Amino acid sequence: LSIYPNPASDFMTISLVAESSDATTIYVINALGETVLTEQATSSNTTLITSNLTSGIYFIKVESKNASAIKKFIKQ
Repeated sequence: LSIYPNPASDFMTISLVAESSDATTIYVINALGETVLTEQATSSNTTLITSNLTSGIYFIKVESKNASAIKKFIKQ
C-alpha cells in the first residue's frame, strides 16, 4: 500500500497490490476516529478527492477480505 502525494491538497492516489484490488474498501478516518469518506477500489490505483476535507491529520484504512492496512496522511 502506498499513498501520494502526502501531504495532500485536492486529491490523493492510493496504490494497492494488484491482487488486493478485488473487493477492497478504502476508508478515510479523521483524528477523532470518525469515518469521513468511504470508497470502493476499482483498480490497483485509486484516486480519492480530498478537497472537501478540512486541514489536519487523517488515516487511510484499506480493507480486503484477506488483509487490511492503515497509513497516515496530512491534508493541507
